[in-house]
Amino acid sequence: MRHTTLIIPLLCVAVLAGCDTGGYRSYTDTFPSGQKQEQGKRKFLGVVCGTPRYAYDGFFQSWYQDGKNESAIYYSSGHRHGVATNWFANCKPKYRVTWKTGQRDGPFVVGYDNGQVSSRGVFRQEGLESAEFFDRTGKTITLDEWCRVGDNRPFWR
Repeated sequence: MRHTTLIIPLLCVAVLAGCDTGGYRSYTDTFPSGQKQEQGKRKFLGVVCGTPRYAYDGFFQSWYQDGKNESAIYYSSGHRHGVATNWFANCKPKYRVTWKTGQRDGPFVVGYDNGQVSSRGVFRQEGLESAEFFDRTGKTITLDEWCRVGDNRPFWR
């Protein structure tokens, strides 16, 4: 049984090694209703454990099933590059992060679904340079307090 557990992940990853990646192609995926789900340029990398994997280039955008914006980000040759923005389903900003060649590098703002700022600060080459944290009412709190607030994700750790 232990051998099976070790072999299966190796076989899943090995599928990537033999794939022809080709070039980036424009695409639009839709929900069963016909509503756009995501749109951009991607190239197929392979399948890992039954899930297709892609690299992206250029502007990428995704939507919720009701047509409201979910995310918008720029990629350069498979790396996030530029400002990435995500929204909650109620259209309030979820986060806005600056990327440079696949690393968080620049200002960021994270929000709560009620519209209040959850945290804000600056990354430098993936390291956290400065940050402030707030509760759902806008009161300044510590990082430890912030991590205990439901639905917060310390994405810089």
